Amino acid sequence: MKRFVAVLLCFTFRIVIPGSAADIETGLVGLWRFDEPENLTRADVGQPLILSGSHSALDGIDPQDFAARIGIGSYYRCTHGIAPNGSGQFVNRWSFVIDFQYPQSNAGKWMCFFQTNQTNANDGDCFIQAGSGRLGVGSTGYTALSTQPETWYRMVVSVDNGYFYRIYINGTQWLEGTIQPLDGRFSLEPQLLLFADEDGEDNPIDVSFVALYNRPLTAEDAAALKGPGGSDTIPGETTLLTNPYLQNVQPDGISIMWELSDEDTCQLEYGPDTGYGSSANIVSYASGAASVIYKAVLTGLQPDSVYHYRLVLDGKPQSDGTFATAPIQFGAFTFGVWGDSQGTNNGLFPNDPFEPTRTMMADMAENVDFGVTVGDLAENGSSYGDTRVYYLDRVAEYLGQKVPWFVAWGNHDQDSTAIIRKFNDLPSQFRGGDYHAGFGSYSFEYAGCHFLCIDDADRFDMIWIESDLRRAWAGGARFIFVFVHRPPFCERWIDGDAFFRQNLVPLMEKYGVDACFSGHTHAYERGFLNGVYYCVTGGGSWLDLPEPLVYDWPHITVGGYQVMPPGIDGGLVNEYVRVTVDEFGFKATAIPFNPDGSIIPGVSDIFGKSDPLADINHDGRVDLNDLLVLSNSWLSE
Repeated sequence: MKRFVAVLLCFTFRIVIPGSAADIETGLVGLWRFDEPENLTRADVGQPLILSGSHSALDGIDPQDFAARIGIGSYYRCTHGIAPNGSGQFVNRWSFVIDFQYPQSNAGKWMCFFQTNQTNANDGDCFIQAGSGRLGVGSTGYTALSTQPETWYRMVVSVDNGYFYRIYINGTQWLEGTIQPLDGRFSLEPQLLLFADEDGEDNPIDVSFVALYNRPLTAEDAAALKGPGGSDTIPGETTLLTNPYLQNVQPDGISIMWELSDEDTCQLEYGPDTGYGSSANIVSYASGAASVIYKAVLTGLQPDSVYHYRLVLDGKPQSDGTFATAPIQFGAFTFGVWGDSQGTNNGLFPNDPFEPTRTMMADMAENVDFGVTVGDLAENGSSYGDTRVYYLDRVAEYLGQKVPWFVAWGNHDQDSTAIIRKFNDLPSQFRGGDYHAGFGSYSFEYAGCHFLCIDDADRFDMIWIESDLRRAWAGGARFIFVFVHRPPFCERWIDGDAFFRQNLVPLMEKYGVDACFSGHTHAYERGFLNGVYYCVTGGGSWLDLPEPLVYDWPHITVGGYQVMPPGIDGGLVNEYVRVTVDEFGFKATAIPFNPDGSIIPGVSDIFGKSDPLADINHDGRVDLNDLLVLSNSWLSE
């Protein structure tokens, strides 16, 4: 049998606008130009720098350029967002680019470029050597050539621990340094300190440009970057920026998405085993941040079945992945619910600000069939930097490569045009009109259960919401679950959303909704009112530790004004909710995490409903024998 493979081949002309975000190129994770004197720490790519101490603005390389001067005892803290690489526990493959000069008054003094110890407890790791003006440090060696004061340079430090350590100046190699060990001094923790030294060897230095890359730059890359004020772009092979991840699972189909640094030839093969045998149609579109998003829509699949898939990029097969289609009939399944994974842990675990979110996503991927999030997935959904660090590098990377997820968008996810929404393929696209795959409220069915996801940017359309709930109720949905970012009831920070209390709550009671999941408040709360469970699961990243309790709802019995077992004060805990649906009903369990990513021992909260009208013993009938099995299960718990 011949195999027919559909190939998408796209050609584009890339327009690079100097000094704009369009200069984002392969491997670039951070870019800072210091060109706003009132906001010197602003990032063009990645996260803003965090200043410790003081700095001042001054003229840069030319009259149109600005720079920052930072001196003794002051430094920038850089959260780079690079995942551990190079087969180590830390970042072992990376590059640092800087445009710098130093004043005549500092000639002959030590000046430091960066410090890899994020507590600034050790000596700096790359210097301008006192007395010589050479670059490096004892462990790597120093350049043979020297720098001069009042002269701008562009330096590229390229690191591949276990293989090489190199310094380039103005596109030319100045140092082939001593090879450094894996996970050693020159590996990166989650934060890199710029211009920091623990004992004062950090005299004032002027900086006009800094960039970080998640790979070691080559000699060709360094040459392409040129000298100070040169190009931000690096020509090279297309890079897979976001690995293939799963979206919009259905009984007969699924979508698979990925992101490249530029247009390239792509195939998406799939089949019941690693022989694949089929190929999907592929579409691509610009992300708006000089990268390209790809989407393959797989159709004609068998329900409740496991398939293999792989991406073939420019003729090179990538790693194999698997997915399972949704069942049509009633059956056991598990889904995970989380909210507000939009940021860091705000210092609760300084060794890794991206925990425990990363571990939560990985844990969910191993224990659920799909995820549903109640939104706020980036601090600013219109920022590619936020979307990259908080969404693609955590949710898509650690959850989405194994299981799909659905989104009830939050307020931080911004409006319908936000860049974060371009990275999803959701059922909202089937509503037509102004709705698309990343915008609008929608619903879907899974194994006889109904899921309604309300978009915060589309939350006032109660006519459509009521019609959807009415349809689910009339159609005999086994359970109805609602996901909405703003909670109708809440005890910390806000008392809930008054609009939803007035308009959504009566509809949920009228049409038999079983549970309503929300976020917005960064904590866990749970209650039960008139047949509906209300669960706030906003513990996806930083917690609302400073926010007060504002209203004691009588039906909220876990979190808020109540101590959440085992002794978690007021529900202030990182968590997600794991919901299992089986022949007995559904059971929701809060899975709590410590800030370092370890699971807190013991069960924190369990709630759910039994289903007395199910064919529990699978004999094709609903009768007293099913109730007997159900009662025995209750007695055994």
